[in-house]
Amino acid sequence: MKKILTISFVLLFVACSNPNKEKVNEMELISISKDLDAIDLQITQILLNLDDNRISQEGKKNLLCSDFRKLYKEEYIPKSLKYGNATGNAESEAKYLADLNNIMSGYSKKLNIDCASNS
Repeated sequence: MKKILTISFVLLFVACSNPNKEKVNEMELISISKDLDAIDLQITQILLNLDDNRISQEGKKNLLCSDFRKLYKEEYIPKSLKYGNATGNAESEAKYLADLNNIMSGYSKKLNIDCASNS
């Protein structure tokens, strides 16, 4: 009888505590998703500006070598890693850094920008 009562108590405790945990995770996922959407809009705006002929070469260099790199490394990658870990679809940081390098390399070649000489 004690065994059944103990098992019942444990099951009741787990059942009552688990939905709240899922709600917290769900709310956190929604928050991270909203943050990623906002970051994505910023990235899109930077990429549109890189293709805008009205932006000076120096302005494009600053956008690519400073603004884009910083936004991607300091905001996009950490949020993406956190979201991926929370959903079980985690990519590695190395994959995101490789993506960053590919994007920067492509725009550097397209726009003839050398970020290594960024001052």
